[in-house]
Amino acid sequence: MLIDQYREKLGNLESSENYSGLSDCFCLTNPRAGTENPIVLASEGFLAVTGYTRQEVLGRNCRFLQGPATSPDAIDRIRDALNGGKGCMELMLNYQKDGTPFFCLLSIIPLRDARGQLAYFIGGQCNV
Repeated sequence: MLIDQYREKLGNLESSENYSGLSDCFCLTNPRAGTENPIVLASEGFLAVTGYTRQEVLGRNCRFLQGPATSPDAIDRIRDALNGGKGCMELMLNYQKDGTPFFCLLSIIPLRDARGQLAYFIGGQCNV
């Protein structure tokens, strides 16, 4: 059910050619699992783009993709959105496992359970 919500919301974004590819590279995080919002699912596209294995990303916060030139302002905006249970879209400079930087358009969407409570965040990214 929650994945269907994501597909519907992301499908609306992907109808625009500017956001093509967001559904290929994504991860699902669990804001209910403590304060770190750990990754609980990562797509094959996410693993391919970042260079990490599934075992290396599961249970970690997505901050491990940030590096010395990642925008602190973008990080603050993402943190504020997540803390408020909201989605956001940011152009990010992230880093692959080998240290190679890459720009991506990051789209974070909150997924809610049947009671309307925040259950997960899904973050889709496409290289730009």
